[in-house]
Order: sequence, then structure tokens, then C-alpha cells
Amino acid sequence: MTYILTVSGTFSAAHSILSFPKGHKCKNIHGHTWEVECNFKYNNTLKNQGICCDFHILKSRLNSIISQLDHTNLNDKFDISSAENIAKYIYNHLVSDTNIKSVKVKESQNAWVVYSEDI
Repeated sequence: MTYILTVSGTFSAAHSILSFPKGHKCKNIHGHTWEVECNFKYNNTLKNQGICCDFHILKSRLNSIISQLDHTNLNDKFDISSAENIAKYIYNHLVSDTNIKSVKVKESQNAWVVYSEDI
């Protein structure tokens, strides 16, 4: 039996993809309200309270990471500020002390990436 717990959050930030060719609209600085969804995997692990993990703990961990990205220019933090690199960054900051399975980063309602090391 496996449980997948999911928490989500948002942050607003600007970026540009400087490696795109001249004339590509995403080469220009622009912003998104990024949506982040994190899935955590627990195998047959229910604590005495009947839960795998307190959602508040997982949400706090996610918020501590995305709050560092909120209202920033992501180009100052990433060499290439793509959704792929943001998802991997969040995953890597959660992997040491959670049961992270995957991170989804949406830059719009119809464009997102999912990062996992075991898909």
C-alpha cells in the first residue's frame, strides 16, 4: 500500500531565457505566477494519529523554499531559469529531509514540467 501526499504553493517571479534565439519572445524579461505541486510517497506508514505526515510540515517546507524565489528575477538565481531547473531546484531542496517523489512546476495553465528521480 502506498500513499501519495500532495501540497502546493505559488510564487510570482520574473525571468528570461537568454539562451533562446534572437527574436524569441521568452528571451525578453517576463513574469509568471508559478504554481508548484509536490508529491510525497509513503509506503504503509501511518502514525498513531492515522496520518503519514502532517500536511502542515510538508507545506512549511515547500513555503520555505518558494518564499526565497517569490518576487525575484530568477535569472539572478539560475544560469538558465527554466521551469525544468526550478523543479529540480525545489526537488533537491526537499530530498534530504522528506519523502519527495516529484515536483510539478507550472508557468501557465497549459504548460508545466514534472521532475522526479524515479519516474
